[in-house]
Formats: sequence, C-alpha cells, structure tokens
Amino acid sequence: MTEKARRNRIEKLRYELTLTEKTIERLKFSLIQLPNMFSEENIGKKRTELNIKIDSYIDRAENLRAEIAGVEKGEFDLALAQEIKESTKEYVRKNTISKQRKKDILDEDIHNRELLTENYKKDKDNINYDNHYKKFVSVYNTLPEHLATKLADMPNNKGYIFRGINFFGNLPAERTHLITLFEKKDGNLRIHEWDEYETRIYEKKGKEKKVLIKRIPKKVRSVGRKVGKI
Repeated sequence: MTEKARRNRIEKLRYELTLTEKTIERLKFSLIQLPNMFSEENIGKKRTELNIKIDSYIDRAENLRAEIAGVEKGEFDLALAQEIKESTKEYVRKNTISKQRKKDILDEDIHNRELLTENYKKDKDNINYDNHYKKFVSVYNTLPEHLATKLADMPNNKGYIFRGINFFGNLPAERTHLITLFEKKDGNLRIHEWDEYETRIYEKKGKEKKVLIKRIPKKVRSVGRKVGKI
C-alpha cells in the first residue's frame, strides 16, 4: 500500500511541477515582452511584479523537487500512511451517509407501500401488490447513486421514473396539486406532470425548451344511483 501511495504522490507532484515550470516560462516570456506592452514609466513597476512572481514559482518548483526526492527515499511514508488512513475514514463516512440515504428512501417507500396496500384492499380490482413490490425492490437495488442523492433533497410531489418504477422525494411535498416525475427516454428527458384533471408528458432535448408530446385527460368515474321500487 505504501509503495502504491508513493507512486501516486510522486505522479501528483510531478504533474504540479510541470505546471509550475510552464508558468515560470510564461512569466519569463512576459518579462521579455514588457517593452512591447507598456510605456517606459510603467515598465519598471511591471518588471518588479513579474520578478517577484517568478521567484515565488521558482521556490515552489524547488520545494516540489525536494518533496519528490523525499517521497522516493521514503521520508514521507508516515505522512502518507496517515493520509491514507484519513482518506479511508472519509470514504467510509461518505459511504455510510450514502447507504443511510438509500435506506431512508426505502423506508419511506415501504411506508408508502403500507398506505397503498390499505387503499388497494378497498379497490374492486384484484391487484397483486406483492409482485409489484418485489419488482420495486428489485429495481430499487439498481437505483443509481446520483438519483438516490437527489431524491433525498427532493419534495415528495417530485421524483424520477427509473425502469418503469416511480420514486418520490423524501422531503415534505410542496403546497401544490401538481406531481412531477422526470425520466430518461432514448437519451432525452421526459417530464411527466399530472394534477386532478389530466396528465401531461413533455420531452426536452438538450438545452431546448420542453415540448408537449402527449395529454391524457383523467378518467372520472360516474357514480350510479340505485332506484328502488315504489
């Protein structure tokens, strides 16, 4: 691990050294070009400013070369080991937060499942919700990390459609009757909006404005009234 850490550190330092040396060359070239860029009374001041910058970058380059030599000799092994330890600790911390976010989303959806199950029992349609939930869990396990992160900061009336499953945000819903879901379809963005009257589907290509491609009126169930005998 230490040998690999040395190589990574040296590679990073050499890259920084290359940038520093190029900056020195650019500043020296600017120094030569001063007579063509400024009047006589301003050249002295600009020359001093450039020389100060050049000296600063030269010192930086020398420090980088010394650090590279020290890393190659193993003089910074303890510091590298501590750096690896801190990096590992930070990775574990971020990974724990990420897993907790996914768990929060799953817990929220389990809660929604329980509420939906109660409503489904009242429905005359014999819907096999267990199979639906199994599909949801299967899709959830492949939910991309960036979507899980966005859902954690998204209100409950917004979300994403991923592999045919609706995922809603974790935060309290906005005070609106509008529900908005985003979906990637054939490389373009599909925006599904629905309210109590209809569903609207928009498509957005790149930075172009969204275009309405479909409008579906919401079905209104007619409530019949039985007429008794007189």
